[in-house]
Amino acid sequence: MSQLIERHLGLFQGQRVLVCGDVYDTYPVHLAQACCSLTHVSTRWDVVWQCRQQNPQYPIIWDHCLPAQGCWDVILIYMPKAKELARYWFAQALPLLAEQGLILVAGENRSGIRSVPDLCAPASVTKLDSARRCRLYGVYKPTQVRAFCLDDWWQTYSLRQQDTHLEVWALPGVFSQSHCDPGSALLLEKIPALRTGVLLDFGCGAGVLGAMLAKKNPQLRVHCVDVDALALASSQKTCQENAVSAQVYGSDVFSQVQATFDYLVTNPPFHTGQKTDYSQTRQFLQQAWDYLSPRGELYLVANQFIKYAPVLADRFSQVEELSRTKSFRVYRAKKG
Repeated sequence: MSQLIERHLGLFQGQRVLVCGDVYDTYPVHLAQACCSLTHVSTRWDVVWQCRQQNPQYPIIWDHCLPAQGCWDVILIYMPKAKELARYWFAQALPLLAEQGLILVAGENRSGIRSVPDLCAPASVTKLDSARRCRLYGVYKPTQVRAFCLDDWWQTYSLRQQDTHLEVWALPGVFSQSHCDPGSALLLEKIPALRTGVLLDFGCGAGVLGAMLAKKNPQLRVHCVDVDALALASSQKTCQENAVSAQVYGSDVFSQVQATFDYLVTNPPFHTGQKTDYSQTRQFLQQAWDYLSPRGELYLVANQFIKYAPVLADRFSQVEELSRTKSFRVYRAKKG
């Protein structure tokens, strides 16, 4: 995809450029050299870290929104997997575009890039190029543009576990955005009442696990971590709307975690963008022992086809399967 964009480098030269989305190479760092100015907004902490490793001065922002103010000649959007997330970025980008500006949308065919003309309606859209199963579209600013309002983009739904009720809030592209994932529901069902202690919800998404367990066990102190800024904003909102006190912060696995925990709970991610990727979860499981208190416990739900039991057994002497369905397995691993 970067090679496809490079073929149109002239569109960026001398322009004020805003880059939006998550690309898993450092091409935007190279692109910045051709621009009058460049600002990159990414939702993923690992992408921010990768770009800053390439150039510590690279102007990348880790956030769930584009800048509230500004004017850009070219806005480059990397097409996300979730179409609703693409609409979310388009809605923010159009008001920030100069009158004669251009939005470029790049993506792989499997990301749904062909849907750009429909997603951007009524804006005028032109296919500029295609190669190696990727496409590049140009989107032109329509006469009338609606101001962006974040409140328009929240989705909410209710979740009940026995006598405990939770109102979940989530932004586009966040895991469990429109409903509670069946794996998370099963995990919540199988976790017993927890004693006083500190709990970490790893890969918290919309905050379903951490917020529900905090409400069911009000004596717990809860931390929610995720690599994605959209997820963290959603977890923060879910906690606030349910009067749950939790520390919500970004971390690439344990990179920003300073505490030790009595409980680790997770419905772990296994995708990075379009690709299946178990690396973060394997790293989490390999390091989990070091972040558990002496009698700490790990609770995990995984799809039936993902074999995490051997990974757990490498570090934990006590590993048990609490539940097995046609789709999921729930594990508990004890440190002591």
